[in-house]
Amino acid sequence: MADPRAGELQDVLSTLQAQWDALEAEIEEINRDLEQCEGMLRRYGEWFISPVHHLKDLRRSKKNQMLEVIGAMENLNAHVQSSRQLIRSLNTQSPYDLLHRER
Repeated sequence: MADPRAGELQDVLSTLQAQWDALEAEIEEINRDLEQCEGMLRRYGEWFISPVHHLKDLRRSKKNQMLEVIGAMENLNAHVQSSRQLIRSLNTQSPYDLLHRER
């Protein structure tokens, strides 16, 4: 029988990837909007300063969220790697060795 936690791990990975993809798409759209607003700012002046600042702040916020996703993925990978290392270590030792080492 499959471990249900394996499915949970896959769900976490899939969700993080989906969030990354959504953030990436949002940043692309913000960049297009920012380009248009900056053009309007050059044409029409100060009326477009506030929207330009808002879009820059929004883009910075989305990039920070992407950094959080990267951090979560790196942490997850580190835990998986250390767990694999522990499993390899445990597999090379006999149960008898493990029991007597604790004493």
